[in-house]
Amino acid sequence: DGHILVTMGDKLIEADAVRELLRTFAEQQLDVVVGVLPCRKESSGGRILLRADGRLAGIVETRDIQKAAILEEAYRVIALGEKERAAALEALAVEVEKTIPNEEKRRIALGPLAEALSERDMAAVVKALQAGDPEMRFISLGKNRFAAAQAAEACYENAALYLFKAPALYEGLKWITADNAQKEEYLTDAVNYLANAVDAEGRAKFAVGYAVLDPEEVLTYNNPEELLAVEEAFQRRLAKTEMGKAAVTVVEKPTLPKSRFRTVRAWLQLLERGGQALNATLNDIYGADEPLHAERIATFRRVLQRFGELYGYERKVILVRAPGRVNLMGRHVEHRGGNVNVMAINKETVLVAAPREDDVVNISNTNSVRFPDRQFDIGKEVAGLPWDDWLNYIDNERVQNLVKSSGGDWVNYVKAAFLRLQFQFKNVRLRGIDAVYEGNIPIAAGLSSSSALVVATAEAAAALNEMDVTPQDFVDLCGEGEWYVGSRGGAGDHAAMKFGRRGAVTQIGFFPFKVGRAVPFPDEYRLVVANSHIKAQKMTNAKDTFNQRVASYEFGLMLLKEAYPQWAERMARLRDVNPETLGVRPSVIYQMLLGLPERMTPAEVWATLGGKHAAALERICRSHAQPEEYLIRSVVLYGIAECARARMCLNYLEKGDIVGLGRLMQISHDGDRVSRLVEGEGAGADGSVEPSASMVPYDYNAPDSYLQRLIEDLQSEDPERVAAAQIHLQPGGYACSTSEIDGMVDVAGKVPGVVGAQLSGAGLGGCVMVLVHRDSVEALQQTLAEKYYYPRRLEPDITVCVPVKGSGLLDIATGGN
Repeated sequence: DGHILVTMGDKLIEADAVRELLRTFAEQQLDVVVGVLPCRKESSGGRILLRADGRLAGIVETRDIQKAAILEEAYRVIALGEKERAAALEALAVEVEKTIPNEEKRRIALGPLAEALSERDMAAVVKALQAGDPEMRFISLGKNRFAAAQAAEACYENAALYLFKAPALYEGLKWITADNAQKEEYLTDAVNYLANAVDAEGRAKFAVGYAVLDPEEVLTYNNPEELLAVEEAFQRRLAKTEMGKAAVTVVEKPTLPKSRFRTVRAWLQLLERGGQALNATLNDIYGADEPLHAERIATFRRVLQRFGELYGYERKVILVRAPGRVNLMGRHVEHRGGNVNVMAINKETVLVAAPREDDVVNISNTNSVRFPDRQFDIGKEVAGLPWDDWLNYIDNERVQNLVKSSGGDWVNYVKAAFLRLQFQFKNVRLRGIDAVYEGNIPIAAGLSSSSALVVATAEAAAALNEMDVTPQDFVDLCGEGEWYVGSRGGAGDHAAMKFGRRGAVTQIGFFPFKVGRAVPFPDEYRLVVANSHIKAQKMTNAKDTFNQRVASYEFGLMLLKEAYPQWAERMARLRDVNPETLGVRPSVIYQMLLGLPERMTPAEVWATLGGKHAAALERICRSHAQPEEYLIRSVVLYGIAECARARMCLNYLEKGDIVGLGRLMQISHDGDRVSRLVEGEGAGADGSVEPSASMVPYDYNAPDSYLQRLIEDLQSEDPERVAAAQIHLQPGGYACSTSEIDGMVDVAGKVPGVVGAQLSGAGLGGCVMVLVHRDSVEALQQTLAEKYYYPRRLEPDITVCVPVKGSGLLDIATGGN
């Protein structure tokens, strides 16, 4: 006996909503009352279907409506003529994958029809429909029959707030089944039975009604977007209470200082008039370099002007900058726990951004031809997708398809920053921005233009949402955010951009994250970066190669732990495979490498590691297309040796041993090398690097004979042999260079005054960095132009890098507003 109030845990319900439910229940003398809300277009809540006389017919889940619509369209397709069928089937299959992105959920909802549509198999579609019930394309509730389109246009959705007389509830519970598109049990089955039950004379056995509730009084969520709205409303309500005023801060508008947040007009006036405050800020960032100051001011003005044209000159905005970077030593190893030795450089991404009241992000670029205007809603990007874990989200089939279909669009890097921050701060609904960007970092050239876009966006998003993010967390979030575009690298690039110090090389460590010492870059030397004009597109096939190498690292470490269980706990990451950590002689490291296979097919990887490590293998293999073979031994040797080189890098700078540092750069590049320039046969008449003509393949393998010779050298008493066999002097074989990059390195290395040259960045294209005496810079530029650029009819693209300050908001303290 008595009355039973039923609600769900995913609600924020005001007392007035419950009062309205009670009032309706009492006034209409009901056995059951269902709380309903005006239907929201994007909501996935169940739809309330009404009879012609306005009485409740029942509640139908959104997935059941989707299933009915798919079946209805499938029946239409098979009735078409032969010429029309193929195109219609393709359109239906695409729509089904968009409507139900998860493959397993499609299978549950549609049964054999799901596979038939996935295969675009018309005969299988016909067979699946013939085996099913044609009535399933309709929604049936008692004697009431609704078309899918009719159900989708319902006026109300289920608020999942019910009041039952106890006997009615007990009777209704008997009729709950899992006979629905999701094969789950729903309380709505009980309501549907009670709403349609009749006695022998056809009279309703139960009085079932509904109460229309105020959406502001029943905040519900069925997906992450709605959850964020609920959380935001809860925080606002809590802030109004006495208890909440002290505990909760709800930011209506950013409260940034005037030195960082002023109108577009005020920024333009400040840049126009100059002054001591502006000069001091530019000196702090770029050093006393007047031509560079003038160039940067022109860029700032250009971006501000474009923003003013689009959004108005009285909008308050921030100016954000994120520099490109070079990594002097520590390539491909930061995600293995290795160090990087980085400089933020005088090429950067700049953006002007203003906050919005909603979660829409509008982005424009001063180069609108190459980077068209884009817009997205943060909430809609996460709606209906996994919300528990960032990796689960980016591995979701729908997310991966969206990223792939956008073909490397620049908006994906902006999304990466916003979405990773939103996942980190699930209790805050991020405010969107209006933003204009400009950058002069060469694209796909190994100077991290894409990472700079992520960092600049994250700086703006964090500042305008007043998020409490430590610099270390900021770097980690940017690194993980960039996984959204598909590559699974570390956070070394982002750390370089955030923690770069003007005039210095900074060492940064990972796991745990640590900003180490900074050593001044030598005054008498310059770091010159030359663009090969070979682009490594991370959004396309290059991503597979990058991730295959990371997989080789992972597989190699698993194999080492299996072979040497006594050291497994010490080998948390590849950087730990070194004599100091394991307490062994260097020759033991080479003995361990001898136990690794040089290469493994995917089948061999699974056969060897699949049992114990099956879950890890599935995660790793999802990141890339499977190669014929993984490079195991040479990649692991490269990683171990590069970690050692990265640890030692600043020691060479501190001692002033620039020639020794240059030698390390050459060895490091050999670890990525795939070819070598040979003089004479195959070279051009003028000694230029002809495309492939003067390049011969380079053997980057690490065969048994090579490792055995190193062991013998270490065990000899010959000082020269022992010195040459040290781990940091072994290149290994990561093999992510190109013949063009190798040729540039070899050409540069022959210029007097050059002490070292190597690949810059992840590889498969991009840039070469050259460490050269300042008196030889012009000769280097001329040689590269004559022997690389001009023979290929390429415009020389050579930058003399200046170490600048890391990323952040422009902060100029004046009396302006």
